[in-house]
Amino acid sequence: MKRMNEITLMVIASLIVLVSGCASSSNNSLVGSPQATAEQQADLLITNARVYSAPGEPAFENQTLVINSGRISAIRTTGLGDGQIDARQTIDAQGMTVSAGLWNSHVHFTSERLADDPQAVINNMLLRYGFTHVVDTGSILPQTLGLRSAIAGGELRGPQIVLANGSFVYTDGTPSYLPGIKLPEVSSVAAAAPMVNATLDAGADGIKIFSGSFMSPTHTIHLPTDIIQAITQAAKAKDRFVMAHPTTIRGLTNAVRGGVDVIAHTTAPEVEVPPEVLNLMRQQNTALIPTLALWRYEMEKFNASPEQAEFMENAAVSQLGALHAAGVEILFGTDVGYKTEFDTAAEYKLMSKAGMDWPAIHHSLTVGPAKRFGKFVGDQEIHSRVSVGAPAHLVLLEGDPAIDIEALSRVAFTIVSGDVVYAASPTY
Repeated sequence: MKRMNEITLMVIASLIVLVSGCASSSNNSLVGSPQATAEQQADLLITNARVYSAPGEPAFENQTLVINSGRISAIRTTGLGDGQIDARQTIDAQGMTVSAGLWNSHVHFTSERLADDPQAVINNMLLRYGFTHVVDTGSILPQTLGLRSAIAGGELRGPQIVLANGSFVYTDGTPSYLPGIKLPEVSSVAAAAPMVNATLDAGADGIKIFSGSFMSPTHTIHLPTDIIQAITQAAKAKDRFVMAHPTTIRGLTNAVRGGVDVIAHTTAPEVEVPPEVLNLMRQQNTALIPTLALWRYEMEKFNASPEQAEFMENAAVSQLGALHAAGVEILFGTDVGYKTEFDTAAEYKLMSKAGMDWPAIHHSLTVGPAKRFGKFVGDQEIHSRVSVGAPAHLVLLEGDPAIDIEALSRVAFTIVSGDVVYAASPTY
């Protein structure tokens, strides 16, 4: 009997330790995360989830996330004390994967439908694909500032928005595919700083330039390197970033030598990046947003043959593969808004084809952009992790992207600051 009492006491003691969250297994719990002990209420409870806390870290199965006041207040193994919590909303994430919310670092808020039904545009273009943060890379600045204010004020559900604006070109350099529009021209070094300062003072977070402006298949107008240097110096004096649309290898070279922070698009059909430019990209930590699926989209829009579309797409994939293998940081982006096809599955497949594995693609969607752009929306790198104390910007995916990369496009829930802003199931 004495032996039975000892065993009973040992079992009770073990249960107390487990319930209090003082013990966890590295096989099924987020090691190192503070555990909940006696929460009585939660704004949102997510149970039975597979969690990737950050790129390159293993999946933790059967996890519960407790969310209060827009932040993750606890993470623990499902079942340990969940019954003690009175949750306003609960999501059973059985079979789902939780990641930090995704960034799309190349979007445009230019749809005419934004004037009539902005919520539908935001839902279909961004929230249904898990984007809790976006970088707008060219739109009408006052309108997009208004949209950002409406989201921040709770009038609309949407992602947090970083604004790159200006869309500066060289003399007569408005691209031919923008009929009826005349972009601001920077024709001299002296003109650069005043134009940069005016754009930033108007509310932009960074500057967008066309280091190469497409005019025809045989003619590109390039922004000279000394003007690009003047633009980047003015932007960096205010701790802001510059993003460049290159079009050609020369446009890429001018942009990198000019000190830009981010390159928007590959330069298909030109593939080979000069070694000195590649080395400079690494040294300066110049990132690339590849937008691989854009090339087939563009070719088909202009009635190119399937063979031509395939050639352009493969060229873009090859360039991304070389840049990624060389250690250039990659940021995810689709050019959606200009591009009217919203589904992200093709982009993920092409990035995978270029040699990017799940941790690398996950980095391009979370840690990479958060480090560069996060300061414009708050906490910077903390936005890219699923951890206690972090803002509850989350995406819940159907399936496991480590096994099937297209799971990244199968979004069940998108959560911004603890609020469910998109649910695939209409019964939720």
